[in-house]
Amino acid sequence: MLFIAELAALSKNQQKHLAFLAARAERSNVRLVSFTAEEPKRLVDAQGFDAALMQALAGIVIALPALREHPEDIPEIATLMLAQLVETRFCPPRIFSTGALNVMRHFSWPGNLEDLAAAVRTLALTSLEEEIGVGDAERVLPQFARRTAEAEVSFDLPLREAREAFERIYFEHHLAQANGSIARLAERSGLERTHLYRKLKALGILARRKEE
Repeated sequence: MLFIAELAALSKNQQKHLAFLAARAERSNVRLVSFTAEEPKRLVDAQGFDAALMQALAGIVIALPALREHPEDIPEIATLMLAQLVETRFCPPRIFSTGALNVMRHFSWPGNLEDLAAAVRTLALTSLEEEIGVGDAERVLPQFARRTAEAEVSFDLPLREAREAFERIYFEHHLAQANGSIARLAERSGLERTHLYRKLKALGILARRKEE
């Protein structure tokens, strides 16, 4: 089995060699497994990845859900990451406060596990106390809200669907920044709270948060 950790990191020459192997993998009793954090179509269209190679690798595709799709797991994952850092003596003894974990749970994590791991490492090294608190999380997390709405919204969508996609990203981002506070979100967005509730319900954001 040959595992390719990140397709986006392959050079043109490496893609050429991988395509050569992919065409002969079955005869050579080699199983290829690859991963990319990028959306495959965007990897081909925007970054010039070999389209024929992508098609050859896409016999079976398993899409991993984004962290924001299962936020209830974020505190447990972050706690485990921190425990591993402490066990390997990467940092002094550290624990997360309940408040800090709630801030992390409500964050959108555009970079998914990679960003979460980086945030945990930063918090482990920069916290002045053994317990990592809300203030620490609010200081560190904004630097990971780097992905723009343009990168998330497809220009191939009809105008109405594209507008809804942008609004969903906009409100989820600011709701995370407001630590889940509807009052603070209303203030930041400039919407009256009743209208904001209707908007969030129409976008499916309130229903998903209720399930959490």
